[in-house]
Amino acid sequence: MRSFKVFVSYAHDDEAHRAAVRKLAELLVRNGIDAVLDQWAENERKDWGAWANHHITTSDFVLVVASPAYRRVGDGTAQTTGNRGAQTETALIRDLVHGHRETWVRKILPIVLPGRSIDEIPRFLQPFSADRYEIPALDRSGIEGLLRIITGQPSWVPPALGQVPHLPPRPFETAAGSFSPAGVQAVEPRWAVLAEPAAVQWRAELVRDPWAAQAAAAVELHLAPVGAAPLTAGRLRAVAGTLAAAGRAHGLFSMGEEVQDRADGLAAAWTRAGRDGGGSGLAVLRSGQRSAWFALPTATIGSVLDQHDVQARLSASLVALAQLELPDPGEAALAIGLEPCSLVWEGSLADRHTSTVSMPLRTAEHARVPADEKLPWADLAAAPDAVAAELTARLIEAFRKS
Repeated sequence: MRSFKVFVSYAHDDEAHRAAVRKLAELLVRNGIDAVLDQWAENERKDWGAWANHHITTSDFVLVVASPAYRRVGDGTAQTTGNRGAQTETALIRDLVHGHRETWVRKILPIVLPGRSIDEIPRFLQPFSADRYEIPALDRSGIEGLLRIITGQPSWVPPALGQVPHLPPRPFETAAGSFSPAGVQAVEPRWAVLAEPAAVQWRAELVRDPWAAQAAAAVELHLAPVGAAPLTAGRLRAVAGTLAAAGRAHGLFSMGEEVQDRADGLAAAWTRAGRDGGGSGLAVLRSGQRSAWFALPTATIGSVLDQHDVQARLSASLVALAQLELPDPGEAALAIGLEPCSLVWEGSLADRHTSTVSMPLRTAEHARVPADEKLPWADLAAAPDAVAAELTARLIEAFRKS
């Protein structure tokens, strides 16, 4: 971490106040802050106005220490013959704030020492409508908040941005019962077992990029049409140009991500690096298979398989695939998998920064649920949340067995 320089501006109210300011400066220096204090610069005759101007304008921050005398000087009510050093400094600080307000409001930090009051901060520094830094005790814990501001180390930081959940409209309540809004069917997906699992191509076969396919653990979803005619080459080329936009529209790709694509017998769009360090993608095959995949969130150790996160992202993937401009296949067999799964642990995103996890030794590189059951396409399109919940449960069961 780089060094930080602060200038300590204060009024010489009395010897006790000078000693308290000196102790504050000593604490800062002991904690790695280069504090400039006039009491440490009395070794030779100098132009104190020029000295203050140099250090105020070259420091990272200016600490204004509140006191009755500093308030009078800052407000312009002090006698012109008293506290001349503080008068010079407050005049310079006031002028800097007036000339470059955005810069200097951030750089000037009003300080309230133990026993002092917010009312002792000059009015031009906005004691009640802007931040001030009250120090409860002149020790390491007492100046922690000030150290965090100076060094840019906040106490709390926001979590990583998650995926926007798919939230379908709720049914309306009427005297006769309930009904769903237009276009939204309240259906229970009708699963049916196939005599033999439908053939699907998995992510590693779809993307001819070993790094993109294997760099991070990813959930992959495949919808294989049952009994539908293959897509024409023209239809495949047409849908290839829409995949990147579809992925962005449904949160699979962020607006700033570079999306790669191909359309040589396969329409695909994917990213190498997503929000959490892995890739995501969409693909359509001439057979009519529609596929989507997304990386699991990375954690301090490996990647975390969070049921709620996976379910929400699967629902968004189902919606994205269902809304592609392609013929209605009538029915589709669904397959889901996770690969690689050797450094994946089941848990909550809230615990992703933990340094201790339970991660049993895996005997398989992937966990897969074959496309051995089918759904009417209308059910899949109308109830993506219910389908996503079922697929997530099956994936977690396969992951535990791996």
